[in-house]
Amino acid sequence: MSFHSKRVTEHYSLTVTDRPLNSPSFDSDANLPLWRRKVDLYLANIPTDNQEPYILSLLSDNVQEVLWAFYLSTTATAAAICSELEELYPVPDNRAESRTTFWSRRQLLVETVEDYANQLRVLVTRAFPDDPKETKGLLMFEKFLM
Repeated sequence: MSFHSKRVTEHYSLTVTDRPLNSPSFDSDANLPLWRRKVDLYLANIPTDNQEPYILSLLSDNVQEVLWAFYLSTTATAAAICSELEELYPVPDNRAESRTTFWSRRQLLVETVEDYANQLRVLVTRAFPDDPKETKGLLMFEKFLM
């Protein structure tokens, strides 16, 4: 067996206890959409049959208890688990607050331009989620000129 095929075999025989150390865990106070995007990156490399135990291993005990209290089947698919999480932990729409934060945000003295720009990207996405990418870019540019 070559090194490459051995790595691929090890990769696809990933068990819950072998998950990467930086796997994104989820608790009730976490940002569900962000967590979901991170988990989707991991799930892309895990066979469908192994995804459900992997997702459950990322959930806090409290979140697992809530899921089971709402009669989530122990054999639920990864999609069913994520769907139930989205119902139980909806993301509040605080566009007004996000817009205020975006327009009042100033670059900190210890903050690099790159870090400041990254923070503005996050804020503009929260404040104007329905706007096209070009509009968000113009808003960021306008903010830099202030």
